[in-house]
Amino acid sequence: MEKIIHLIVIAIILVGCNTQAEKPVERTIEKIIEKPVETVIEKEVYKPSAEEVRNREIALRFYEEVINVQNVDALDKFCSPNYLEHQYDTHFDSDLKGVKKAFKEYFRAFPDMHVKVNFMMAEGDLLTAHITTTGTNTGSIYGQKPTNKKMEINGVDITRFKNGKVEEHWGFAEEGKLLTQLGLIRPLMKEGRKEQIEAARRKEYKAFPGSTGTKAN
Repeated sequence: MEKIIHLIVIAIILVGCNTQAEKPVERTIEKIIEKPVETVIEKEVYKPSAEEVRNREIALRFYEEVINVQNVDALDKFCSPNYLEHQYDTHFDSDLKGVKKAFKEYFRAFPDMHVKVNFMMAEGDLLTAHITTTGTNTGSIYGQKPTNKKMEINGVDITRFKNGKVEEHWGFAEEGKLLTQLGLIRPLMKEGRKEQIEAARRKEYKAFPGSTGTKAN
């Protein structure tokens, strides 16, 4: 009997030990709360230079005082004598004289030509403008009769300034859209084909020594 009691006591002690081992140990975990560092970052506000501001003003005046009132003579006030045109057009020379001729023809073809500046960006001596040009074709253009149709096309002007005047210009315009609106694509394609045939004939005539322009039989 004493042995049984002794075994029961031992069993109770063992059960108590296991229960204590399974009980999780409570630990105090200190949470470290990091206070956010307030950093004040000053936003850089771009301030255009005096040159860039001046070039913007000149460009805006150019559109108003030359194109929107069709005044070719005013080009001398805005363009350098050494002006160079990079916008491709086989009809005109790339100097100031050629540009004046081009504007005269455009103003004759579109007496109500008007340019609206959509936006403008200046950087150093360069200025870029996105424009919309409108007008009514009441005069001949590219050797074709007036169509009396309206046009509205977008374009980009890139100009380089020197001493307050335009030295160079690069330009892109929706010429295909212009010809489509005026209905001139097919006539001009036909005219271009005729010029190609005539050029080929002239080349063929030169193959015959002493030729006077009539192909030898």
